[in-house]
Amino acid sequence: MKYEYQDNRICMFYVADRLSDILELKDGKKAHKELSIFYEEMIYNLGVNSLHNHNSD
Repeated sequence: MKYEYQDNRICMFYVADRLSDILELKDGKKAHKELSIFYEEMIYNLGVNSLHNHNSD
């Protein structure tokens, strides 16, 4: 399988929208959970990009 180089840029509109949704939550535990999910999503995507970049060499 041919891999193409993946850059690690992100869409700031997406990030701002997700953070805005999290900030609107009134329940602190729910907001913390959603923030944790968003963090894991960012880490996962960075890992996938790194794996693709490693395999593209």
